[in-house]
Amino acid sequence: MTEYIWTRQRSAPHNAVERKSVVLVLYTGGTIGMQWSEDGYILVPNYFDSKLRTYPMLHDPDYKFTSDELKQMEPYRPLAMPAAGSNSQKRRVLYCVSEYNPLLDSSSMSMKDWVRIALDIEKHYASFDAFVILHGTDTMSYTASALSFMLENLGKTVVLTGAQVPLSELQSDGRDNLLGALLIAGNYTIPEVTLYFPHQLYRGNRTTR
Repeated sequence: MTEYIWTRQRSAPHNAVERKSVVLVLYTGGTIGMQWSEDGYILVPNYFDSKLRTYPMLHDPDYKFTSDELKQMEPYRPLAMPAAGSNSQKRRVLYCVSEYNPLLDSSSMSMKDWVRIALDIEKHYASFDAFVILHGTDTMSYTASALSFMLENLGKTVVLTGAQVPLSELQSDGRDNLLGALLIAGNYTIPEVTLYFPHQLYRGNRTTR
């Protein structure tokens, strides 16, 4: 478990409306979003986002986005997790997925891709409360370590996660890993790069493959 002592984002008073946080998910590729084909598991553009919308723990289809929320998350298609917490302290995580083109297997990840991830976080830093990076597991720890040094003066939560089995499969670690990463990113302020896998949160530069 991470050594870092995090702070919980401020809860709503008893008479307040539902509190929300907005998270950007950078989907770089990896097993978590793969689809089965005759040739085995493959990365398919736009498949992952559409699949997320079929899981009730990852998307509430009845949630009505406000015009301000839609504007904040442009040009991405927004998703909303179910609200969690007691009636007086309800909290909801809103998020959207920025899918990389091309999608990368973790063995293809290079320093150029680390720079791209860092620049994407810099570009969207003011618009989102936190960031989740979906990554192949083989080199995820290298990316987490590199980003921990590249993202200086970080004041928001950055969580990397991935899966050993695609999210679409019946027995997949991907759903739990993504769910945990989103809940951590949307509910806690941890001003550093972290890695969540599996059911454990680590400091990004304290992990190895």
